[in-house]
Amino acid sequence: PGAANRVAARFAKAAAVSFAGTPLPHPVVTGNPVRPEVLAIDRAADGPAAKAALGVDDRRALVLVAGGSLGALSINEAVLELADRWRDRTDVAIRHVVGDRDWDAIGGRSHAGYEQVRYEDDMPRALAAADIGVFRSGSSMCFEVAAVGLPSILVPSPFVVGDHQTGNAMALADAGAAVVVPDAELSADRLDRELSALLADGDRRAAMAASARRFARPDAADAVAELA
Repeated sequence: PGAANRVAARFAKAAAVSFAGTPLPHPVVTGNPVRPEVLAIDRAADGPAAKAALGVDDRRALVLVAGGSLGALSINEAVLELADRWRDRTDVAIRHVVGDRDWDAIGGRSHAGYEQVRYEDDMPRALAAADIGVFRSGSSMCFEVAAVGLPSILVPSPFVVGDHQTGNAMALADAGAAVVVPDAELSADRLDRELSALLADGDRRAAMAASARRFARPDAADAVAELA
């Protein structure tokens, strides 16, 4: 927890937290509230239409990449190199949400099977369309991924208080829902290996999806309200 939450929690009767083990007094694990548009997603039912709306051939597996609204340079650079390597692949597509910070430097480089966007206008639709995600591991992203049952590669940001994104990511990994790649170890080679292994193993992806849904807390908002 950041300094503001640590100070405020000293005066609180209870602290609603997303993850077990959060070091605040009187913690109650509620999970992180997820917006209704995400909770409503059924990837099996909604995926084909979502892919069509994004212009993705349903015969391709879709890898959705997003490093947050500003983007994440390490992820962007690794994905850009990987997309060039995969230029001739016809079994996979990448939707790369670059973010504002790096758009002027690397944006506008889409090609067949690889689309860059500055910002994802409809994240629920993108999550419905995706077969695998590559994300930072902020709390909101982790619980959205869990809610929709999306197998993911999580790359924790090293620039956060107490390295809490690593803790978030490891909670999903320990549940069998995600693969964690430390930011310092991220490269096109590592991403190629991890994604290729998942793309080649549908049973593993299905098991990760089921584990993600078990990890999810779709009633988190109600739990916070009830606690209050």
